[in-house]
This record gives sequence, C-alpha cells and structure tokens, in this order.
Amino acid sequence: MTKELCGFDKVVFAYEGAYSKGKHLRDVVDPFDRNVALIVGPEGGFSEKEVRMLSESGYAPVTLGKRILRAETAAVAAAAVIMYICGEWE
Repeated sequence: MTKELCGFDKVVFAYEGAYSKGKHLRDVVDPFDRNVALIVGPEGGFSEKEVRMLSESGYAPVTLGKRILRAETAAVAAAAVIMYICGEWE
C-alpha cells in the first residue's frame, strides 16, 4: 500500500473485469468504513499489469455493474454508492 493511501479504511478500484467475479461495492465496502479511497482508471480501463499491481497492493477491485461508464461518470457514480453504503445519505 502506498503511503498516500495508508490512512484509508478501505481502498477500492473500479474495474470492469470485477463484474464477472461478482465483486460489487456493496460487498466490499463496509458501512463502518469511514475513509474509503476510490481509484478510477482512464478511458479504456486499467491494463492487466495495472490491475495486478493494484490487487497485489491490497486494493479491492469492484464492479459498478454491467455497464461500462466513462471515467468521469464512474467516479461520481461510485462515490455516491460509497456515500450511501457508509450512511452519509440518511
């Protein structure tokens, strides 16, 4: 884990390949996580090397569903879901 991300309770990265593995945000992010870092890749997604590096660093790959979103849309959508899971929209 990099020093920039070591203060977070959970670090997740949006990866379209996680859909087939059923790794949804709701399954990875816990309602008690207060500091969640979200990594969203560039248009076209992460390379296999980047996915391997992120996974080996202990970051969790998550799907945002079966649709592949643009990078800027994925960031907003995922942040909203994380906020909801963590109880910030009550």
